[in-house]
Amino acid sequence: MSTREGVVIPSLKQQERDQLDPFIHTLSCVMGGLRTGSMAGYLHYVIVRLLLDALLNDPSYLQAATAIGVLENVKRELQDRLDVSDEDTRVRPL
Repeated sequence: MSTREGVVIPSLKQQERDQLDPFIHTLSCVMGGLRTGSMAGYLHYVIVRLLLDALLNDPSYLQAATAIGVLENVKRELQDRLDVSDEDTRVRPL
């Protein structure tokens, strides 16, 4: 089961998500416990390291373009998930 309700990534099977979730949860807890830097800095570092490690075996243009496309999709999904609820709390009736 996902550590967050509603997090469904159709390109991954539930079994694969279940295998990744404990590691992601542990990393998130570690990052939350590091009070010396900003969460944005931790996220930046982790994302770049994951992408570089993934691309290290095949540092081709195609792999880099694919990684950039994934980042764009992640950006859009995050905006969809966060902005809507944020706007709902900020919008006041006229």
